[in-house]
Amino acid sequence: MLTPLLGIYLLCYIVYALLVIKYFIVFWVVLITMFTQIMVFTACERKMMSLIQRRVGPMVVGVRGRLQCLADSLKLITKVFVSARKINGTMFQIAAFGGFWVSWYNFGNVTYGPGLDIIEVEYNLFFLFSISLLFSIMWLLAG
Repeated sequence: MLTPLLGIYLLCYIVYALLVIKYFIVFWVVLITMFTQIMVFTACERKMMSLIQRRVGPMVVGVRGRLQCLADSLKLITKVFVSARKINGTMFQIAAFGGFWVSWYNFGNVTYGPGLDIIEVEYNLFFLFSISLLFSIMWLLAG
């Protein structure tokens, strides 16, 4: 027989597990939606540029060029790293990584619906401006 206190603990663990599953699902839905939008907008932009320049467009990778944005991102990742000679290399790397991290951290401020906040910030506008300022500082440090 379960004691009432053990039942409350069990209920709390179940509620916590459901919240974790909910936020995990929301995170992946938002992430997949964002990447899908990026892929579609990139493909549309490339098609429009090909129409403006009177050429066929990206038809190289995938069926009718649908995987061209994936090929572009892999090309950007595998490019050779170039940096200045007389710099603090560690600070340069940390600033570049910090700028990337801060730019993605700002998406946590976006409200996707009632109860669907990634992070709950009481002063959202202040948070937005402070993170934007931090991104500008990281951008200046990275060169």
